[in-house]
Amino acid sequence: MFNIIEEVISIIVGSILLITTFIGFIVSVIKSFRNKKLASTVQKTNDITDLAIDKVAEIENLYSQASNMLKVMGITTGAIKKENVMNFIESKCNERNINFDSEYWSATVEKIVSLMNIGKEAMKKDGGSDLKQ
Repeated sequence: MFNIIEEVISIIVGSILLITTFIGFIVSVIKSFRNKKLASTVQKTNDITDLAIDKVAEIENLYSQASNMLKVMGITTGAIKKENVMNFIESKCNERNINFDSEYWSATVEKIVSLMNIGKEAMKKDGGSDLKQ
């Protein structure tokens, strides 16, 4: 079961990495116009997005069993997990000397989580049959 979840997460992360590759293309176009400061900021944002993808997966794994137990008690961990990821992103922005835009990063984290949830739901419906082939 964990292998299937790992495969789905790998597929989702791969899709997200394709998006970040597109951002890399934008970076190269920006560099060609010699706007190095903007290109640097975009590259740093791209790097942080990659780190955020990994952090979301890490936090989901970390909280997976606790989330199930807490749900039984009527407690959700979504806000706690998001806060952990947002704090991580903010620290990475500070390390790279770029402004932390909480609205932008909140939306980005929501998109990452949404893609991961779509993958999990697809696995539940399919029983992971597509991944076994």
